[in-house]
Amino acid sequence: MWYNFVLFAHVAGAIGLFSANSLAALGTVRMRQGQTIAQIRDGVNLTAGASRGIPISSLLILLSAIFLVLQSWSFATPWVLAALITMVLLAVGNNALNGRRMGAIRRAANTAPDGPISSQLQALVRHPMIWFGVTVSNALLIGVVFLMTVKPDLTGTLITLGVALALGIVLGAASSSTRPSQQSGATTLIAPEQAARS
Repeated sequence: MWYNFVLFAHVAGAIGLFSANSLAALGTVRMRQGQTIAQIRDGVNLTAGASRGIPISSLLILLSAIFLVLQSWSFATPWVLAALITMVLLAVGNNALNGRRMGAIRRAANTAPDGPISSQLQALVRHPMIWFGVTVSNALLIGVVFLMTVKPDLTGTLITLGVALALGIVLGAASSSTRPSQQSGATTLIAPEQAARS
């Protein structure tokens, strides 16, 4: 009976983690696309909510996973060990990578007057590492779900995580190379005037 309850907690933790990561991704998109302080604050609030949910969900997943492994598997099983290590790295890695940067964005957004964002804040919210943290985290989470479902051998485990990591990096690089530009908006407004004068 306890096994089923813990399994439920494990699945619930996974759902919570994916929801929190999706919220973080949405907040990051809003920050990257924001042109005003109000829009940046909106994105910051979303990522702040996600940052509170991610540790709780990760802890629930890890504790329940340890119980399930002790009951039915072994820590020497390749996919089990790889999944646990990946979850631990995800739990601490993103905060270590972007924690200080997100804190700086939060302080700048909360203290700045309403209106257009400054060039300094714009550089912070569009820093490539913030988006890399989102894409790599979500790609590795999908890889972990694949490991838990398929339960491959060592070779399959390494290939799965390698593909997930590469996919996250490629998506992060592709997204970082297409940044919103205030200049494009200005061009859109000027073009009709130029057309009228011509």
